[in-house]
Amino acid sequence: MAVNKEDIVSSYTAGLNPFSQAYRDAVRQEQADKLAATSDKQAIKDLEKATRNWTLPLVMRSYDSNAKGERQFASESVLFTEHGYDASNLSEQGGHLHAGRLLLTGGLSIFAGKRGIRAGGKRTVTWKKLPTTS
Repeated sequence: MAVNKEDIVSSYTAGLNPFSQAYRDAVRQEQADKLAATSDKQAIKDLEKATRNWTLPLVMRSYDSNAKGERQFASESVLFTEHGYDASNLSEQGGHLHAGRLLLTGGLSIFAGKRGIRAGGKRTVTWKKLPTTS
C-alpha cells in the first residue's frame, strides 16, 4: 500500500498518527471509496452506451449466477430505476450438470462440499423504460 504525501499531511491535521492502526484503516477506507467511485463511473458510462444515453425503451442485460453477477445486478438495478426503468421480465437459466466430473470423482466432490458439479447459470433481465409523467 503506497502512502502519498497528501495523506500524511491530512492525517496530521486530522490528529491521526500515520503509524497507527486508525490511520491505516482510514487510508484503506479512502482508497476503497475512490475505487468504488471509479467503478461506479465506469458502470454508468457502460450503461449509458448500452441504453443510448437512457433513451432505449427496452434493454436486456445478463448477469452471472455468482457473487460478482449478484453485485453487478444490484448496482445496475439502482442505476436503471434512477433513470426511469423497471424490470419487466426476469429469467434464470441454470447451468448444466457435469455428469462426467461427478462420475470421475465418484461423488467425492459432493462430500467435499463443492457445488461445482453444476456449471454456472445466467440471469437475464429485460428493463423497460417507464413513461414519463409531466
